[in-house]
Amino acid sequence: MINLIIKEAKSYSVHQLMLLTCVLSIFMPFYIGLMMLAALTLGLMMNGELKALLQETPQAKAGLLVILAGFIGALVYGNLLGVGCSFMMLVILIAACDLRRHCDAHFYDRFIKLILLMSVVCFAHALLEYLNITESLNYQFTDLIIPDLPKYRVNSVFFNANYYAMMCEFFIIIALAKLITSENKGIYFFIILCNLSGLYLTGCRSAWPALAVAILILFYFAGKRKTAALLLLIEICLGLFVLMEPELLPRLESSDSSMDVRVGIWQTAVQQFKVNPLLGHGPLTYMQVYPQFNGIATQHAHNIFLDALINFGILGVVPLVIFIVNRLKEAFRLCDIRKALVLALTVIVMIHGLLDATIFWSQTSFLYLSLLMMTVNLKTDEA
Repeated sequence: MINLIIKEAKSYSVHQLMLLTCVLSIFMPFYIGLMMLAALTLGLMMNGELKALLQETPQAKAGLLVILAGFIGALVYGNLLGVGCSFMMLVILIAACDLRRHCDAHFYDRFIKLILLMSVVCFAHALLEYLNITESLNYQFTDLIIPDLPKYRVNSVFFNANYYAMMCEFFIIIALAKLITSENKGIYFFIILCNLSGLYLTGCRSAWPALAVAILILFYFAGKRKTAALLLLIEICLGLFVLMEPELLPRLESSDSSMDVRVGIWQTAVQQFKVNPLLGHGPLTYMQVYPQFNGIATQHAHNIFLDALINFGILGVVPLVIFIVNRLKEAFRLCDIRKALVLALTVIVMIHGLLDATIFWSQTSFLYLSLLMMTVNLKTDEA
């Protein structure tokens, strides 16, 4: 076993091994991951590689404009947390660019398998976490009761249950993509089951419709259109059944009250955008401005589109849209399965983002951005 690990390690450059270590840091407490990415950035600066990396990466220019808009807005309006988050965004972008530069088909395959392996470890952590929660509340483990209070919902290693939910969505889609193309389907069925179970334990309601649509997108664009049609029928039946028996999904019965809260948050965000549409106040703007409008106290706008507008303003959102659209255009030159993977992951971000802003977090954004940039950069003969 050790010899196999050593042999595998020798197939990578030192820098690729360092990048894989950064990938592993996704599954550590977020501050450790950010320190790893900051160290990578510092190393590139000291070696004189950073400027060349950003210049040779077409995707980087638009990304830098987004970050710059948020940084300037945060400075102008005294949003110190926003200044810090801007630096966080910068090291994530640089790491994703570096992964893109060093990615070939072999490295990409190992990257995917490493992510899926670690997702099972995260689920094991979530099970232990849920066991502790049930014991503290005097529930039976098999009751599968997920309370509304955030502290009683599992987050594994992702700080917040909703962040873990989005990671589970990503893991499921990645595993499904491997399932479609792999002969060893049993292991991927197991990984999907683990992450579906983890998603259930998070009690995240927004994740399910996003995942349902993403699965259809994945199979449709992977050329499995009959399977996609069958899955659509199954999803409609399951959806109707859950609507009739809402207790089957955790916290679904409290959706009405949660939606009322979100509408109030959105109204506050719209008010803020009207005040300053061109230049936002930087990352975490909502948390800085809601008292001015007697708004509901929370960290963000619970909608990625509104959150992006108040954080970066129109000046920052325009390059953000250009960045995403260009990456999706590039995805269409790939083979069906990789094109389908990029589109499905993006659908998760967009649909889940209608009700939450879980992509605006270091672990979720680093995984999505890395996959997006690595996948679309694969050569046609590697696709």
